[in-house]
Amino acid sequence: MRKMKDSGIEWIGEIPKEWNRTSILNVLRKKITDGPHETPNLVENGIPFISVDSLNDSKRIDLSVCKKFITQEDFYEYSEKTQIEKGDILFSKAATIGKTAIVYDEIFMVWSPLAIIKVDESLAYNKYLYYVLNCPHLIKNISLSGSINTQINVGMRELEKAQIPVPPLYEQQTISAYLDDKCTKIDTIIEKQQKIIKKLKKYKLSLITETVTKGLNSEVSMKDSGIEWIGEINDTYFITKIGKLCFVTKLAGFEYTDTMVNNISIDSDVPIVRAQNVRMFRFNKETINEYIDLSTSLKLNRCALTKKALLITFIGAGIGDVCIIDEEDRFHLAPNVAKIEIRGEFKKTLLEEYLMYYIGSYAGKSEIFKIAKASAQPSLSMETIRGIKIVLPNLEEQQEIVDYLDKKCSAIDSSIEKKQAIINKLKEYKKSLIYEYVTGKQEVK
Repeated sequence: MRKMKDSGIEWIGEIPKEWNRTSILNVLRKKITDGPHETPNLVENGIPFISVDSLNDSKRIDLSVCKKFITQEDFYEYSEKTQIEKGDILFSKAATIGKTAIVYDEIFMVWSPLAIIKVDESLAYNKYLYYVLNCPHLIKNISLSGSINTQINVGMRELEKAQIPVPPLYEQQTISAYLDDKCTKIDTIIEKQQKIIKKLKKYKLSLITETVTKGLNSEVSMKDSGIEWIGEINDTYFITKIGKLCFVTKLAGFEYTDTMVNNISIDSDVPIVRAQNVRMFRFNKETINEYIDLSTSLKLNRCALTKKALLITFIGAGIGDVCIIDEEDRFHLAPNVAKIEIRGEFKKTLLEEYLMYYIGSYAGKSEIFKIAKASAQPSLSMETIRGIKIVLPNLEEQQEIVDYLDKKCSAIDSSIEKKQAIINKLKEYKKSLIYEYVTGKQEVK
């Protein structure tokens, strides 16, 4: 049993007696820098210009998710200033604090949310510092020192001041090798579970698409829909547009700025529904945190949610996400969510649940993304939502389809949740493992 001593730092706790603690700055060969703060001229292809998205749970940088590129000329200009080298550590100091990676042989440039950390190899092993920087206890400590504007930002000097445990160099290498082995095994299991989840989601989407376009009777004859992204449909179905059966609207920009924005609070009468509350096939009211008073909502009555309706995100990352809201209480639209209400005379023609599944199918998604990609800022106007073509069975068959998909999708979702629970437990175990070994509470035997 090794002898321990108090490190004097709350997040670290006790460390082995022969270990030291110091600031991150004291194990570096240069002060921490970051990437350019100004946005360069972006091009469709070129040198990857990466931000936080390219850092994941792996030590390596994932350039495959990069969507921004700069020219070779700009890359050379920025390279002279940033001087990113093999062995450097990248650490996200804004947006999602604490995402970390080591530079290997990749060619790229970083944006300002990423700090560039250059380890002095005579004092610290870069893989050991990488694991220390992955400790949630340290990340929480660093985050508390950050400034808050629209998001938390950690200054580079504050990051340099952060205290870390420092074992002898040979032990840093031993710990890193052990964690490399253990974390690789954990990551492999996680990756397998993620692949299964991906397959389940793909199967769910295919199942929905097949059912809303071809129905439940496999023996019925088919016909060409005449629409590329829909393909063949049940011979008894017909094509119509959402706007012919539904009322579609959103909160206008001027309504938001002139009437609504100054009356938003964290505790009032009417909850405000934003894109974060609209998940595919699920209304998430637990994340609502803004409200307006009833008198303001009544002034904007067209955009109030007072009856069963579909909600659809029409701009941003979740574009096309759709769910049903069916609440007794009054809610109100935010500027990034539209509502789709079936008109009274068509209540016996179309079910909300069927329309929700249809919009979430390949057929619905294909049309949405085809429209959204047509503009520089992906978005859907109310007119384009009204123009979305849908395949329509009779009401009785719609109900059969909805009942079938509710049952099948529930079973699939349950499987996905179980797989995700396994992933979450493994990630927590990995964090705990890293913390125990980089602080010396567990010793590599």
